Amino acid sequence: MEMVEMKKKILLVDDDIDLGDLYAKYLLEAGFIVEVCRDGGEAVEKVRNEHYDLILLDIMMLRVDGLTFLRLANPFLEKTGVVMLTNLSRDGLAEKAVAKGAIGFINKTDVDPGGLVTKVKGFLGVPTE
Repeated sequence: MEMVEMKKKILLVDDDIDLGDLYAKYLLEAGFIVEVCRDGGEAVEKVRNEHYDLILLDIMMLRVDGLTFLRLANPFLEKTGVVMLTNLSRDGLAEKAVAKGAIGFINKTDVDPGGLVTKVKGFLGVPTE
């Protein structure tokens, strides 16, 4: 009997509605289960109650930013990888997030949505075909 791999569940946290929806569309088309939040506060509530295989987390958000999310959600992230999404390439925030427990970061300006899917697969150890 062939084993069917369980779908990976991703929480996408980004206050840029258009970009978040575009990323979610590509991730869904790639076969992931995707939930979207618009701020870190909402995301903290979600991770308290649900398990995700990966969280894609924007660093700069108006209400609760990515670094604050990492601090507040830390007790609930034991088995969940967090990858920071950033437009900022030189300010050191992504590196600070990695120091606080994120497993890596993706510079939004360096990837198109298809490239984001490829990077996500890499973080999750999913074959890229």
